[in-house]
Amino acid sequence: RGRTNTHYTDYTATPNVGSVSYCVACFDSCHNLSPFGAPHTTMFLKGTPNPCAQNSTLKWNVYNFMPSGTIEYDIYVSINAGAFTYLAKTASTITTFIHTNLQPNYNYSYYIEARGVSGTISARSSVLSIIQPDPLSVSTSVTNSTLGLSNGSATVNIKGGSPAYSFL
Repeated sequence: RGRTNTHYTDYTATPNVGSVSYCVACFDSCHNLSPFGAPHTTMFLKGTPNPCAQNSTLKWNVYNFMPSGTIEYDIYVSINAGAFTYLAKTASTITTFIHTNLQPNYNYSYYIEARGVSGTISARSSVLSIIQPDPLSVSTSVTNSTLGLSNGSATVNIKGGSPAYSFL
């Protein structure tokens, strides 16, 4: 607030739930209000691990507010809290990426940057962390019944994968 203030922090926003949209207007000392600018929507990144295929699928919303137009999205990854490094890029029309060959129990953190035609970076998504689950493994043990009685047992131990489990 005030003539020298050029920033605003929205403490009520929930950027961890979805993208957030804002419009900006200004007013002078006489409280004359300018027209509202074009709406700006933040980029929201979400993802799903696939322990069976040892990959994670990343999805984000389109970024539409680049002055020169969005030409591509750059994808960055951090593994086990290391430094972020460039992973890949997609065309501006593609908002899904599958990161393959992931290691079990590694923590993968991602963010996306929208890159404009002029090469500028105009927006960065939220950061998403995914822990790749262990592959599913099953061990069993059987105790046979004695003399045809129904006193046998079977035990199934499950490790890894993504709960909830089903049994056939």
